[in-house]
This record gives sequence, structure tokens and C-alpha cells, in this order.
Amino acid sequence: MCGIFAIFNLKGMSIEARALTVKLLKRLRHRGPEHTGIAHYEPAKDCHHFICHERLAIVDPEAGNQPQYSIDQNFVSVLNAEIYNHKDLTGKMKGYEDKIVDADCQVVTRLFDFYNADVKKICNMLDGKFAGIVYDVKKNRYWVFRDHIGIIPCYIGRGLGGEFYVSNELKSFHDYANTLEILLPGI
Repeated sequence: MCGIFAIFNLKGMSIEARALTVKLLKRLRHRGPEHTGIAHYEPAKDCHHFICHERLAIVDPEAGNQPQYSIDQNFVSVLNAEIYNHKDLTGKMKGYEDKIVDADCQVVTRLFDFYNADVKKICNMLDGKFAGIVYDVKKNRYWVFRDHIGIIPCYIGRGLGGEFYVSNELKSFHDYANTLEILLPGI
């Protein structure tokens, strides 16, 4: 029941952008009282990306906080998920076996790194229910994806200033977006 939230291409001063992000993220606080995580990137002057997570610690309470990062810190992810086959997937990535803890969601950033961000292949490998956001820091691109059945909800919206919102609860950004959509199941 974790909360995922992101804003991409948010314009403005850093402190104002962060304040808005925290305000909207607080709307998901009920989804995860154990940990709040925020990753902030500024790919251009006064343009901000925030990738956020509210955690309900079910799997690996000690090491499962999000956002999660790839080994080289290039990929950052947040998920509302239960990945049932995460240990099997870890075993298939030679060289990564000792770099993944028991947190089921951590395998996703490793998969993006190992399979060169082939999101379709990665989503087809995942056995579980999930909605997620992954950001590639070096290439300044992001992916939003959902399990093939659509068990975990995911909503997207666009603001008048070009910002792109993502969350698993519409109430986190509905009054800031000009358009609202349900992300269809699958990729």
C-alpha cells in the first residue's frame, strides 16, 4: 500500500518546487507511515524532477526504503509493488547477486541497469503486482509502468507549465494538473 509520486519538468526556484512537492506528497502520507523518500534532480536551470515514495514497510523493513538506486546511481526508482520472483531475477543477473538485499523492489533498478532500460523485457520478467516510476539520470528520461493486469493503480497528468505528474492516488495532484489519465495496465 505504499505511495508513489513524481513530478517531472516542474519549473521554478528550487525551494518553491520542493515546497510544492512536499505539499502534494503529504496527501499520500496515509499510504506509508514508516518512511518518506524524495529524490530531486535539476536537469536544467529552474527545471526540477522529484521522485517520491511513502513507505509501508512490509518486505525487508530495514533495507527496503525508496527511492532505490542502481549501483552507479544512474537509475532511480519508486514502486508500489510486491515482486514475488525478485530472488530468482537476482540470480539471473551475473555480478549482481551480492548487491541486492531482500527488498523486493530493489531488483527493478538493477534490472534497468543490467538490461539497458529495456522496460518491456523487464516488465515481462516481473511476477507480481506493481506500479512504478524509473528515472535515467544520465539520459534525462523516465518510464512509468504498471503490472499487466492493473492491480496497482497509476494516474498521470499534465500541468499548464509542462509538468508531468505521476501517482498511484489521483488526489495527490488532481487540482494541479490540466489533464488527468489512468495509466493502462502493462507498459
